[in-house]
Amino acid sequence: MPSKLYNIYDSTYYNSKEEMLEARRKRTNKYAKIRYYKNKFNINVKEDEYDLFTSNFNRIKKVLPIKEFLRNHFPNKIYKEEPDIALYSKYYQYIKNVEELLPFINNLQTE
Repeated sequence: MPSKLYNIYDSTYYNSKEEMLEARRKRTNKYAKIRYYKNKFNINVKEDEYDLFTSNFNRIKKVLPIKEFLRNHFPNKIYKEEPDIALYSKYYQYIKNVEELLPFINNLQTE
């Protein structure tokens, strides 16, 4: 039977019980946030995408309602149809803030 301070996730040992509890809190918080994003915003965030998503979450959540519109958007695109112009002008600032994240946003999986 392994030690109480054994970490089964990466097969290492913790130095102290406090370190073990801190790592457990961080891991639990991470998975709770992933569940929150899935339930609230209908987005499946993978573990490898988690850090990028959480660091830019405040910018990303503002363009989530127009995610389908952003799939066809690229910088400096000129829109000619009235619904596209209205949507682009309404969300102009938000789109400009996330243009460097467009490939990441388009790859996010929704249910």
